Amino acid sequence: MSIFTQIKDSVYEPSFYRSLGKQPLSYSFKYFFKFVLLLSLAFTIVLTINWAPRVKEALNEIGPAVASFYPAELVVTIEDGIAITNVPEPFFFDIPAGDFEEGVGRHVDERLEHLLVIDTTESFSVEKFGEYRTLAWLTRDALVVMDDQGIQLIPLAEIPNIIIDRALIDGLTTSLQDFLSAFPFLLLPIGIFIASFVFSASKLIYLLIAALLIWLLTKIMGQSAGYAKSYQIGLHAVTLGMILLPVLHYLFPGVSFSFDFTILMLIIVWANLKVAEVPKQA
Repeated sequence: MSIFTQIKDSVYEPSFYRSLGKQPLSYSFKYFFKFVLLLSLAFTIVLTINWAPRVKEALNEIGPAVASFYPAELVVTIEDGIAITNVPEPFFFDIPAGDFEEGVGRHVDERLEHLLVIDTTESFSVEKFGEYRTLAWLTRDALVVMDDQGIQLIPLAEIPNIIIDRALIDGLTTSLQDFLSAFPFLLLPIGIFIASFVFSASKLIYLLIAALLIWLLTKIMGQSAGYAKSYQIGLHAVTLGMILLPVLHYLFPGVSFSFDFTILMLIIVWANLKVAEVPKQA
């Protein structure tokens, strides 16, 4: 039986559900994984076609945005663990407005005003770091960073000698742009496929509980499949929900209701078993 016939029968075919009584659990597991592979491939194709142009456009804006953020006149030289600059200090990099600003404020400290402060004339102190209201501070001999774990000091002695200027930033952003250019048409579909496969396969865990509901439904219908057969029935009954609901949620975001997947699965079970004898425990 082809996978497409199995998919059709898993949506509605009472005789198919009746025949599950003669099939081992491995039969339905093989179907489920073939179905998940096919479903993940279909989602990957559709979402890549839809998202790739927008992702590529967004990535193309990253390089110029990063380069323009770095002042053309600023040169920072780190040599033998000591930093020097060619600008009056302290020199401030303000947090860019928009989503980045909201993200930094939400996850680190709402009082932050600066992304980076360069001040090689002051020795580090917690009090001064707090006054600067910054995410990072480049001192004479250390890079001080605040993260979820607190304040971290990275000695510049651990950093190779380097001259950081606009030319270096331009070169790095160009290299980054070249790397990211492959993302929409190579890395993006791989990521979508893996995410889709893992999400779909997680229904195996969901069915550990849902099988109890299927077993209860068959009891209400005056029949009983037993837990193992209820789980096996569920491996097929989730088919329509796994196809239909992601499409509806994508086309109509925000339009959903609680337990829609479970309700649809139970409807499929009821529709197929009301005219068929429930498969008995093997």
